[in-house]
Amino acid sequence: MKILVKFRTTLNVAWGTKVNGREAFFFMRGFPATFLLTQRRAIVVAAFMEKQGWFQKKSMHTLCFEAGLHQLKEYRMDVIPQRRIVSAHMKFHAHGQIAEDAIIQFLRMSPDIWNVMKNHFDGLKIKDPVEDTGIVKVDEEDPRIWLKSRYGLQSS
Repeated sequence: MKILVKFRTTLNVAWGTKVNGREAFFFMRGFPATFLLTQRRAIVVAAFMEKQGWFQKKSMHTLCFEAGLHQLKEYRMDVIPQRRIVSAHMKFHAHGQIAEDAIIQFLRMSPDIWNVMKNHFDGLKIKDPVEDTGIVKVDEEDPRIWLKSRYGLQSS
């Protein structure tokens, strides 16, 4: 498996079906995660603390999200120069545990990284789509262990 893009970022993810009691991780300022783009998959792995409120303990969450690029519905980057906001998103058709219009929203995106991703998406022709995609694991296992067992990769 060839990794085209790998970077740490702040993002939001919504998959639309109940997995371990959740349908999304969407926060005002997003959450820290590692995004990996291969020739046929978009992968998000994260381990982060969610603040619950005043006088309550933070809770630890993990996310392993994999979507097949053959189900990519829409991708776009939004730039608002006056407010110095650069955001982007990817939407997917339903497959596996992922519902229709599942989304990965990048809150702070480098235009250079987006251009590499966009060039890959523009010329996307997947001859043999991966059928075992659409995987969502919430608060189940360590993302590093999942990456290593599924792909033999180390996360950073």
